[in-house]
Amino acid sequence: MIKNILKGLGIFFLILIALLIILPYAFRGRIVEYVKQQANEQLDADVDFGRTGLSVFRSFPDMTLRVDDLSVVNHAPFAGDTLAGIDRLFVTIDLRSLFGRDAYEIKRLRLDSPRFVFRLLDDGTANWDIMKAVEPDDEPDPLDEPADFDLTLQRISIGNGSLMYHDDKFLTYVDLTGLDGVLRADLGMTTGYFTTRDTRIGSFSLRYDRYPILSNASVELDAEVDVDLEQWVFRFHDNRLLVNALPLSFDGMVALPDAGGTLMDFSFEARRSGFAAFLSLVPALYAREFDELETGGQMALRGHVDGLLQGDFIPAFDLLLEVSEGMFLYPGMPAAVSGVNVDASIRNPGNTFDEVEIDLPVIRMDLGGNPVEGRFLLRTPESDPWVDMALLGRLDLGELQQVFPLEEGSLLEGLLESNLEARGHLSDLEAGQYQQFHAAGSLTGSGVRVTSPMLTQVIELDRFESAFNPEYFELTAFELRLGESDLSATGRIDNLLHYALEGQLLTGAFDVVSEVFDLNQLMEQLPEPTGEDEPMQLSMIHIPANIDFSLQSAIRQLHFGEMRLRNVGGRIRVVDERAELDPLRMDLFGGELSLSGSYSTAGDLPDVSFGLDFTSWDIAEAFNTFHTVRILAPVAGFVEGRLSGSLSLNARLYEDLQPVLETLSGGGRLRSAGVVLNNHPVLVSLAERTYLDMFRELPARDVSLAFSFADGKVDIPPLELNLGRTTAALEGTTYFDRRIDYAMRVEVPRDEFGSRANQMLDNLLRQAADVGIRLDPGDYVPLDVRIEGTVSNPEIRVAMPGVFEDVDDRLRGVARQMVRDAEERVRDEADRLREEAEEQLREAVDERREQVQEELDARARALEEEAERRAASIRREAAAAAERVRTEARHQAERLVEEATSPVAVAAARRAGEALIREADQRAAQMEAEADRRADQLLEEARRKAERIRRGEEE
Repeated sequence: MIKNILKGLGIFFLILIALLIILPYAFRGRIVEYVKQQANEQLDADVDFGRTGLSVFRSFPDMTLRVDDLSVVNHAPFAGDTLAGIDRLFVTIDLRSLFGRDAYEIKRLRLDSPRFVFRLLDDGTANWDIMKAVEPDDEPDPLDEPADFDLTLQRISIGNGSLMYHDDKFLTYVDLTGLDGVLRADLGMTTGYFTTRDTRIGSFSLRYDRYPILSNASVELDAEVDVDLEQWVFRFHDNRLLVNALPLSFDGMVALPDAGGTLMDFSFEARRSGFAAFLSLVPALYAREFDELETGGQMALRGHVDGLLQGDFIPAFDLLLEVSEGMFLYPGMPAAVSGVNVDASIRNPGNTFDEVEIDLPVIRMDLGGNPVEGRFLLRTPESDPWVDMALLGRLDLGELQQVFPLEEGSLLEGLLESNLEARGHLSDLEAGQYQQFHAAGSLTGSGVRVTSPMLTQVIELDRFESAFNPEYFELTAFELRLGESDLSATGRIDNLLHYALEGQLLTGAFDVVSEVFDLNQLMEQLPEPTGEDEPMQLSMIHIPANIDFSLQSAIRQLHFGEMRLRNVGGRIRVVDERAELDPLRMDLFGGELSLSGSYSTAGDLPDVSFGLDFTSWDIAEAFNTFHTVRILAPVAGFVEGRLSGSLSLNARLYEDLQPVLETLSGGGRLRSAGVVLNNHPVLVSLAERTYLDMFRELPARDVSLAFSFADGKVDIPPLELNLGRTTAALEGTTYFDRRIDYAMRVEVPRDEFGSRANQMLDNLLRQAADVGIRLDPGDYVPLDVRIEGTVSNPEIRVAMPGVFEDVDDRLRGVARQMVRDAEERVRDEADRLREEAEEQLREAVDERREQVQEELDARARALEEEAERRAASIRREAAAAAERVRTEARHQAERLVEEATSPVAVAAARRAGEALIREADQRAAQMEAEADRRADQLLEEARRKAERIRRGEEE
């Protein structure tokens, strides 16, 4: 791997330098583009650079080539990643070698602010493997001949360099910045050496898998290395390394054999034995007042590596660390950490990971009078892990304040006690043979109190009691207070050792009880409100993976954002990065809520899928609390009353838990016995347009509203509304961006019309007459309303029925029902009047018999006149309805022709239009004939009845 990196970089620089020195004066105008072209043809990467320069006189008899802003950018699968970037590169070449028969001699390299990024994927793909495959050729390329260059480098200097090596295959990750140093070397084509003195790395971090080994350590290096480029062998002599304050020396060999892998045989040890050197590797201690620490005790560190690293094989190695009676005391503190004794070894006598043994038989220290000790042993970590571990200790947190300096305003109180141990093979747990695996112990706490300037609330753990055994961890008592919040919990966790050692699924179940619990106090990184009146912004709550927890809750008051929930109870299951509600019940907005569904954070953004039923919600409170309600039903901001209903919802959420509108979908139904709409912009605009103040405040009774939402809008199907003294048919759409598109037909009582409203009505009647619609308003005036624009700035258009054809189309079914209801009211009123007239007639006959015949004649005539008026009205209404049918058919026929896009389509549209007109004429004729029949029948019945009245045969 290292061999491939060195080969790749070497060949790249050789190609680049060779092309840059070819006839620079003869081709100065084209040299830059030529070099870029040739480099990109040779490499599977994009090479680019800025200005270049060539100096002979300042370094005579040498020539110095300067290249600015050099970059190498990878192709797929690392597309867009920068493999190498150098702010400025200087290459010094012996000028005489350009005119001789020997190879070119490169003497010095200087790299200003170089940046290298090396990545190895878990499938073995490396980003430094950028050389293109070349087909065999009988004629060798001069650039490939090894005699063209002599890498006798006298000096390589690096300033402010950085390097990142991330190895997903071997789980090794190195990051270093602030690299400054000078490497003096003599590298020919076969052998050579290089040395360096006082090379410094400002920040060095080394991580294996998830485990940090070094974090932001400073490094100084003195090294001498012999290089055999034929065998690719590197030998180290008297090399010294200073990591923070820990000095190390190492000697040995690293080779890159042709068969692959890395062959290693080297040893290292700490050259000083003071405990302070070891403490410098602890980032928290080294970063804070390290020079002023008072230390004592002895330390020994040594190790050896011998073998081949290749594939699944690892070299044999051993690492030994011994600390004896270590001590450190912070300046100004009354107590010290003392009695630090550590005996640790990591060994691998073979060549596989399963032979690795980690043994810490002694880990002991005294924290200001609080003794803590433990042990840890791990064998056969791959095949069947054997563990033997223990942790014993008693910590008085108040006494720790005498050892560690705390930030001003901080406080620690309370007592923690641990008595834990486990020993045995993991296979015994997997087989359920718990008696073969010894695990027992307890962890308790009492009176714990933590305050800090970093905490907005005091954390108080009044009581904590837990017990361990091979099967589970059991929490028998947990009593926490955080500010005004309280929380009590009991439960157990199963499979804890499998989870810790093998990453298996962690399962558990808990019962939680609280009188008041404020989740806002627990949500870290919550953005501050930008205004006093703005609601608190929520943030994404990540659900952990690889756990299966069940939580049964009973919380009297739960605060979350601006919501104040009461009597929260139900089951929450957390599994596979998803929280499931099954169901969760609570009191909310003066009513009740039952919620089931899921919240998942398995993707980049949370996904929700919920179904909820709610009862007797206060509409205004829900609108002010839920952003989603303001999107789906902006009208709710102008409604007073209570609402019940159901809702299903699916959506993706942003990190602040607001919905991604284009993913929002679902539907539901709303029910209310009565609500009041006050001064909604649409109603206000309608009142101003019609001069009818009744629209400014409308009471709605027996509301039952179905709706659905998807694709950025909420659709409401046609429905009838009872609005105070009137009824209305309504259908339309509200878009999530607050646009609206509604059609409404409303019947307004005639006595609501004042002078200006009557003037408006006359104008509407004239407009209707202009398009062939003649209406004679009765006690209720029907109006068609088109509502467009936005919620805050609606556009209102009003007309008589039939003028807006789309209103007829959209509300046809509901409007028909409204007409039938009106006819029923007319019939009921006629029946009532007839009964009253007959009663009056009977009374008149009893009182004045001598005038019976005259009154009978009068009644007969009145009956006939009434029949004639009713017959005329029937014919008139039928004629108007028939004319509307004919007009609508003609308009539809005209639209078909207008929408046709070709001669054939026009002919077809005309035929279809003629058919529509014929059908409409037939329907209109049937309506007129039926009206004539009903009118004639009414007149005939009236005449027969009048004759019977005159003969005295009817009373």
